[in-house]
Amino acid sequence: MVPDIDAALVTCHSEKEQAAATYRRGFGYHPLLCFLDNTGSPGRRCGPGNAGTNTAADHIAVLKQALAQIPDTQRHGTDILIRTDGAGGAKAFLT
Repeated sequence: MVPDIDAALVTCHSEKEQAAATYRRGFGYHPLLCFLDNTGSPGRRCGPGNAGTNTAADHIAVLKQALAQIPDTQRHGTDILIRTDGAGGAKAFLT
């Protein structure tokens, strides 16, 4: 089983006062998602568009949410290899 963790930048329009721009200078959301090939729903962590969701704490929380969705009969005794990009390279997450 390979949980795949990655963030996405979802662009949307905003004319609200004091709306903060994303790191790409646009407006939107920056969710961190974890997809599993054998479940219908991903683990996810959403935050403000101008705040990256790429800390070790975010990765740990999303992975816990995703793994909790797997039935015990499938999760226990199954090898799990976690895939993430460079943002998941924090020592706290790897530990």
